[in-house]
Parts: sequence; C-alpha cells; structure tokens
Amino acid sequence: MEQEQEPKRRKEKPEETDATLLLARALDRIADAQDRGGLTKDDLTDVMEKNAEGMRRALKPENARHPDVSAFNPLGERDHPRPKLRRKTFWAGQELHHDELTTTEIDLFNKVEHSLESRNGSWRAELRRTAKDGASELHIVFPCASVDDRMELPGMVLLMQELLGGAQSVDPATLAERVAELEKQLAAR
Repeated sequence: MEQEQEPKRRKEKPEETDATLLLARALDRIADAQDRGGLTKDDLTDVMEKNAEGMRRALKPENARHPDVSAFNPLGERDHPRPKLRRKTFWAGQELHHDELTTTEIDLFNKVEHSLESRNGSWRAELRRTAKDGASELHIVFPCASVDDRMELPGMVLLMQELLGGAQSVDPATLAERVAELEKQLAAR
C-alpha cells in the first residue's frame, strides 16, 4: 500500500489572497495534523503567522499614508494640515469641530480677539468665559429662527468677514474700488 504524499504547498504571499482565507487554510492544516497525531512546531508557527498577518491588516489599513483629502481640505491633511481652533466655537448654538471647517473658516474664527457685532447688533461674535474652568468660548449669533431669516444669511465666510471688517469689507462696490486702487499701485511700479 502506497502512502499518500502530502502535496507540496507553495508559500502564499499575504498580498495574493485575503488574510482570512490564509488563516482558514492554516486551520485546515491543523485539523489534518490532528488526524495524523498532533501539531508540529511548523504547523503552529504557520497558524500564528497567518493570524498575526490578519490582525495587522485589520488594524492597519493598506493605505496608511493616505493624504486625507476632503471637501474641507482639498490639499490633504497629511501634507497641508489645517490650523486648530483656538477655543471652543459655536455657530448658532452648535459646536463646530476642526474637521468640518476649511482653513479660511478656522482662520476667521481664530482672528476674533473681542466681542464684535454687525447689522445693528443682530449679528454678533461673543467671547464668553465658561463657569467651569474659565476658558474662552466663541459664540456666533445671528437671527435664524424663521425660514426668511435663514434665506437672507450669507455664507459663513462672508458673515465672519463682515463681523471682523465691517459692512464695507464685503460690499461689492467698496471691494471693486479697492481692487482698482491696488491695480493702479501695481501699474505704477
């Protein structure tokens, strides 16, 4: 009676197949080894290596150095990280977070050094101290209770620019005059 020879197993590279499949195959070999009378050191080492590879893949994604590009940071967080907010910042009562703001928006919020107002006080940037630890919080307040209120609001950047620079800072006529002035200065050089 001829003894069945175990077929030669080729070494599988982890990139060639799913780590779970590799582990399943290794476990099958353990079951076969138990039928033969026990596990060998090589069988156990093989299973442990496949399990370690599966855990590594599960915990560390393939693209570990992804650029973290998003609509909020099209240049990518890895190569061009956005600044952090200097203080807790609230927009119409909702706390804003670093990862949901553009660099321009963060810079505008960080420029607020004292309480500001615009539109006869209906738009306000209020710096408040918390009772808990005395930390500073920035609250941007504006009318937004009705649909009409919300429809008349500009975007976040324009609202903040008006709070910081006054109504003339976002007035199209004033801005056009300023651009013409700067063009004259450049032409004179």
